[in-house]
Amino acid sequence: MKVYFERTTRSAIVIWATTTVEILIAAILYTSLRTASVQESTSLLITLFVLVGLIILGFLLFRTPLLRRRNTKQSQTAKESISANEQIAWLQKYFDQTSDLILHEKLHESEPDSPVRHIARARTLITLSQLDATGKASIIKFLYETRLITPAIGPITRNESIITLLGVDLRKVILIGANLSKADLSGADLSGASLRDTNLSEASLERADFSGASLRHARLNGATLTWANLSGADLMDANLSKASLERADLSGANLSETFLSGANFSGANLSKANLSGAFLSGANFSGANLSGAIVTTKQLDEAKSLTGAIVPDGSTAP
Repeated sequence: MKVYFERTTRSAIVIWATTTVEILIAAILYTSLRTASVQESTSLLITLFVLVGLIILGFLLFRTPLLRRRNTKQSQTAKESISANEQIAWLQKYFDQTSDLILHEKLHESEPDSPVRHIARARTLITLSQLDATGKASIIKFLYETRLITPAIGPITRNESIITLLGVDLRKVILIGANLSKADLSGADLSGASLRDTNLSEASLERADFSGASLRHARLNGATLTWANLSGADLMDANLSKASLERADLSGANLSETFLSGANFSGANLSKANLSGAFLSGANFSGANLSGAIVTTKQLDEAKSLTGAIVPDGSTAP
């Protein structure tokens, strides 16, 4: 679209310049008519008529791309407005329907395989499919505040969440600074998400996809990230102390200045990860792949275990 507008602007400038020259020539010809002979006047008059026609044509050609550009911008604005209104309508409908399930259908007290839970999850999936990253963030915050993606409450406290987000598309969602402590986001696709300063302490994040996500300064202490995909994620200065990262993929991740004390990385892939300045006291790297990782020997000496791990130089620790 940008290239189209640039080409349109250039064309309009050329037409405008050409038309201006034609107007000047026409003015000169008109002045000449006053002193010319009859025969000369006829030739000059024909030439003048041709130039006037070209001037009118040039004006139309100059006006057309400008009108097209203005109409295109108006159309885009209208579409964006309609899209925003549609999203607001989807969100309001979802909030109302889910609130009804909570207040009148006892969703919080329902059994794991009950119809009301299936309805709640189905509505959640349908609504999320209609929203952009900002709208999806609103849904996640609503689910968290209504205790639908945290351990269930009721007569008997259960470990599972009421609405599971397994396989849900939350790519590039923006949840900067959000409080999602103990939330269940297991299996969700959060690739490219903005999660700076987000509180995910003790959250259930098994098999979640955080590839390329921004998790700087995030709190992930005590979180469960087994088999999670954190490849290329930015975790600088995040707190991952006592987190479970067994079999997780952290290849190429930025873990500089990160707190990893007591974290479990057994069997994890940390190849080419940046661990410069990270705190590894008591961390378990048994069976982990640290080939090509940026980390010092002094740092690794602080780890609890390196048994069977592939260290940065490619050798295997005893």
